[in-house]
Amino acid sequence: MDVATRCRTAKEFSLKGEYEAAREALGDLWPGIGQPPEIEGLGAADQAEILLRVGALSGWLGSSGQVPRRSGLRERSHYPEHPCVREIEG
Repeated sequence: MDVATRCRTAKEFSLKGEYEAAREALGDLWPGIGQPPEIEGLGAADQAEILLRVGALSGWLGSSGQVPRRSGLRERSHYPEHPCVREIEG
């Protein structure tokens, strides 16, 4: 399954509140909360889509109480200097 399909499937699950299914839809692209997504070797558009989907899913997992408040995971970014992140903040 290609990156766009995985991300689209993850989004569909997330919109239904099925956050673990959404994470599983990303497969090996994202091991889960607290782990950076696997984006090395992918094109910029695919990297951006994965970062967007992982960020959104992390937020949904956090707001649903599935991430402990004091875990420190909510404040930590794995890619603050990634070109896609700089471009979005730009």
